[in-house]
Amino acid sequence: DSEKVAATVFEVARERAPAIVFLDEVDAVLSARGGEDAAGKDEASRRLKAELLRQMDGVESALQPDKSVVVMAASNFPWDLDEAFRRRLEKRIYIPLPDRAARL
Repeated sequence: DSEKVAATVFEVARERAPAIVFLDEVDAVLSARGGEDAAGKDEASRRLKAELLRQMDGVESALQPDKSVVVMAASNFPWDLDEAFRRRLEKRIYIPLPDRAARL
C-alpha cells in the first residue's frame, strides 16, 4: 500500500502544480541497493523504492514552471542513498554541522 500512497502523492502534486514533494529522511527508504542486509529488503520496501523512482521519472521539468513538481529530500546519510535516486536529483546541497561560533 505504501507504493499506492507514493503514486497518489505525486498524482496530486501534478494535478496541483506547481508543487513541491518533500521526502524527509529519505535514506530510510532509498538506501543503496548494495547496502541491504543479508536477508535483503522485504518486498514492500522494494516496491516502494521502485514506485518512488518511477514517479520521479515522470516529474515535469522546470521548462514548464506552471506544471513543475519539485522533489526535495533530506537525509542524514546522503552517501548511503541509492545511485538511481541520486541521479534523479538535479542539485545537491550539503549542510554541514554548525561550527562553535554558529552554535553560540
